[in-house]
Amino acid sequence: MLAIRLISGQKDKWITDFVTSTEWSGSDEQASRMVSFSTINNPYNTAQQIDIKLGDLIMAYASDEDAEPSNKNCIFEGIVTSRERTSAMGTVSYEAKDFMHYLIRSTGSYNFKGKTAEKIAEMICDDLDITTGKLYKTTKKIGSLLCENMSYYNIILKAYNKASKMLGDITFMPVMNGRKFCVIAKNDHCGVVLSLDSDITSAEFKENTDSMVNRIIVYQKTDKKKKNADDKAVKVLKTVQNQKNMNKYGIYQGTYTQEENVDYTAAAKALLTGVTKEATVSAIGRLKCLSGYAVSIKADEAGLKNKTGKVSGVFYIKSDSHKWENGIHTMDLTLAFSDTLEVVS
Repeated sequence: MLAIRLISGQKDKWITDFVTSTEWSGSDEQASRMVSFSTINNPYNTAQQIDIKLGDLIMAYASDEDAEPSNKNCIFEGIVTSRERTSAMGTVSYEAKDFMHYLIRSTGSYNFKGKTAEKIAEMICDDLDITTGKLYKTTKKIGSLLCENMSYYNIILKAYNKASKMLGDITFMPVMNGRKFCVIAKNDHCGVVLSLDSDITSAEFKENTDSMVNRIIVYQKTDKKKKNADDKAVKVLKTVQNQKNMNKYGIYQGTYTQEENVDYTAAAKALLTGVTKEATVSAIGRLKCLSGYAVSIKADEAGLKNKTGKVSGVFYIKSDSHKWENGIHTMDLTLAFSDTLEVVS
């Protein structure tokens, strides 16, 4: 069970004994990590009652796999945003979201010029009084970034996406470390190896072409100052495609418009997507298995191979859900087979 600490007004107390179940979850698209937990609702027994209000601070603690059980680290810090009572005699369910949700829920308009993505992130967080931690240093200045009525989170993401195109094959993910906003490089290895023999309890594999893009048309950036009718025609700079993929599955086309200080060929290639291959894995819980990171899997029997056919592969974690019930920590992971995208000709 997670150790849960409640800070409400001037009260600071541990409520672990009142909690019946907990879940700690996140995904690479959900952005804000969340803790869901339930408490007993017994109005006839005040000893089993705990008063938790919307806006209260929740902190969750758990032991690392290699640490002593008494050595618990804070893995979550967030605000109670939802509560639901199921019946007069039953349970009360709560949801708490980390401080990222303030960036998601708040909007603004900015026009940045000559700033790096990390500097833009600092400026945005400063406007919401959110402390920044480790921000990936892109060192790439963005010529211009106009954002109108966008969420603060999306402004930062837009800036880092611009930097990603200038850097090449690096993609980024915002995360919260306690109350500090950080940006990490996606796909860094979490240091965990899961085996079907000892860790994995079940695994499922699926693949589809729903997100396939096998041809990108690259257009020249238009000059909005030109007013002649002939100048309105959009010029095609290049076509980037995966011919083998097109022959097999048909044409799924996308477009890309030239951007300042960006290698448009590399940017277009990055938009090509092959067969989407994913797996869902249920396993003994490991705290380090979080969305945005990579994990090693040894589970050939479940069909979890990388493109080389090796038993062991490194796969990207798209979403994670960690549960604690009856003192047992389990997790469900959705894995993306990013290394199986077909080679571009």
